[in-house]
Amino acid sequence: QAWLFFPSTSDVTEEIRTYFDQIQSTNLEVAYVDQALESELAKELKVQKNGTIALVRGSDEDQQVQRIRIGEELSKAERKLKKLDAEVSKALLKLAADPRQAYITVGHGEMYWKKSASVLPARTIQTVRDELKRLNFKVTELGAAQGLASEVPEDADLVLVMGPTEAFMDEELAALDAYRASGGALFVALDPGVKTDMSALLEPVGLAYAGDSVLVGDTNIWVATRRPGDRYNIFTNKVSTHPSVTTLSRNSRTRALLTPLAAPLTQLDNPPFKVEITVRSLDEVWLDETRNLRFDAATENRKG
Repeated sequence: QAWLFFPSTSDVTEEIRTYFDQIQSTNLEVAYVDQALESELAKELKVQKNGTIALVRGSDEDQQVQRIRIGEELSKAERKLKKLDAEVSKALLKLAADPRQAYITVGHGEMYWKKSASVLPARTIQTVRDELKRLNFKVTELGAAQGLASEVPEDADLVLVMGPTEAFMDEELAALDAYRASGGALFVALDPGVKTDMSALLEPVGLAYAGDSVLVGDTNIWVATRRPGDRYNIFTNKVSTHPSVTTLSRNSRTRALLTPLAAPLTQLDNPPFKVEITVRSLDEVWLDETRNLRFDAATENRKG
């Protein structure tokens, strides 16, 4: 149910009505009420003023309520009205499903959501944490201190490993792999240019990653400084049909993906599972074995 506490005399009411009139669903009942006239309902839903949206699921002891404060004066409510769809979606997601548990590993120099002297601004993942919370995940740290050296907690719906720069203990890697093998959802993001051995997680699913090796190109690059270092800035428009790259796949003739630093993720022979590589480099790039940013035909190969 959507209880819309907006008096008929408010200019904001028409904006709210226009939005909710577009939501056609037999699962959602919409009613406009005045807080002053429906004091008992307002008390039950903990709505103290008009200008509030109360989204309700269930009844009595099982009732769940999400409140969105908009305001009654249009001049003050305009900023919130611009975000109305996002706020309603966020609230409905929280009502539609029980909260899920996401763990993000810590203790290995990973990206982190809190800014501090030890975390560079480019390695903060506040937006990742915010998006997980919007999707109704509870986000918790997971490291050796939280028991990762023995097992991943049983309530884990998702575990994220975000750009570690230091080694995991063998026991931690074994726990993560066991979690994945038992059907757990494991998301691993690795930094190019950083040598962190994650083969214990990658090899069982048929992948290999050479993080300390970097791909280089001399055409189709972003010329940012007009120095040799620009050769790290390679483009590609070679993508699969996977949903995560649909936009680029449909516009590959006029759009490309820029990777300012890239290391090769490769598929092993005879992988135990179906592996779908979603992005491939252009055939003109090479692995810079000599570390001089120049192509050496004797020792290096251009290939996708």
